Amino acid sequence: PALAADMTVAAACHAVVRSCFMHLLDNRLPVLRNDDPEGIHQARVALRRLRAGIALFRRLLPDGELAELGAEARWLAGELGPARDLDVFLGEIFAPVARRLKDEPGVAAYRVTAKSMQAEARERARRALRSRRFRLWRERLLNWLAADIAPPSPAAIAAVPSGATGALLQPVAGFAAEILERRDRQARRRGRHLARLAIEQRHELRLQLKKLRYAAEFFAGAFEARDAARYIGRLAKLQDGLGYLNDKAVAQELMAAIETRVAGASPDLAADARYVSGLVLGWHESAHDGDERALRKAWKKFADASGYWR
Repeated sequence: PALAADMTVAAACHAVVRSCFMHLLDNRLPVLRNDDPEGIHQARVALRRLRAGIALFRRLLPDGELAELGAEARWLAGELGPARDLDVFLGEIFAPVARRLKDEPGVAAYRVTAKSMQAEARERARRALRSRRFRLWRERLLNWLAADIAPPSPAAIAAVPSGATGALLQPVAGFAAEILERRDRQARRRGRHLARLAIEQRHELRLQLKKLRYAAEFFAGAFEARDAARYIGRLAKLQDGLGYLNDKAVAQELMAAIETRVAGASPDLAADARYVSGLVLGWHESAHDGDERALRKAWKKFADASGYWR
């Protein structure tokens, strides 16, 4: 979103929500009309950004409408999620193994089953984007964007917690700096001993970094562009390293589902399906044994970065 340092918090809220919503609408028709995985990916990113943007501002808005719109965005993200997960699995996790080991027993049947599940997940996403529930949510969000939230109406002011009305009307730079400083501090504290973190702790760190990155991207326009780009770039590199670990964890759940589907359709191929899953896991473990070193390097660069809002 195009923010400026002297923009009010209320105007920034409007700009952030509108930017994320338009990002989603721009990718609705591509999802409905073709199988390009980028449409699903961008629609899902738009929903994540929208939910993150709503979370930044909803405590300042008293009527609860924005929070309810965020809850519906979570539903829609859940409908699109399986399609994106299968796109990543087939395109990034399974594909490099299948190309090199295409003659191994069970690989062809495994691919057919995974692609069938992918087609089902895409249809689920399309049904959601065609649904009455989506259309109603879209109209509610458009109505919210059409309303004037700055300054609030007298009735709204009476319902706002003490100090929140002033927060809506202050320049966004101060509001942004407070949020970014807190989230940056929390992320650094959570990842301080990265090498010793368990898988669950790394997952929590990844979620913390994602929230920080979205906020950093939203508010970048209110600060020096070069400083913001440097900080966000280092943050993105670190997040990508943790994201690959998450992709592998999601892949294990998908492989279990594929094995179950293969065994249900052709019991004699059940052993082959388990064998293929083992090939996929083994290939990624051996091909990416430098991931941990790269992740620690990315963390050190992020830890050395200064917050662009200071």
